Amino acid sequence: MEITGNKAKATGTATIDPKSLPDLETALNRAGPWEWFLRDCAWYPDFLQCRPAPGVLIQIDSPKGGSYRCLVVVGDGGSRETIDGTLRGILKLVGVGEWEEIEGYEGYE
Repeated sequence: MEITGNKAKATGTATIDPKSLPDLETALNRAGPWEWFLRDCAWYPDFLQCRPAPGVLIQIDSPKGGSYRCLVVVGDGGSRETIDGTLRGILKLVGVGEWEEIEGYEGYE
């Protein structure tokens, strides 16, 4: 999972163990320091969501079985470097494997 791009586009794919979103939610919440929630969506894949600071949104979904993508939105006043660094550390704790950069997808503009 690569976390790159501007404020609204930060995407990538990774192989993560455990492979289900509920298991990943549990692992992320155990790793801390942020609280993650599983969101159900009728139009898009279900996803995990975290709002670690005002103006910051992180979403992880699994459009293809076994790989995940991540969207990070950092609004005005947020520190992209701080969020990226913390997120990378958390993902490493929960077993992120290989990281592969993908072309950005539309997020929250």
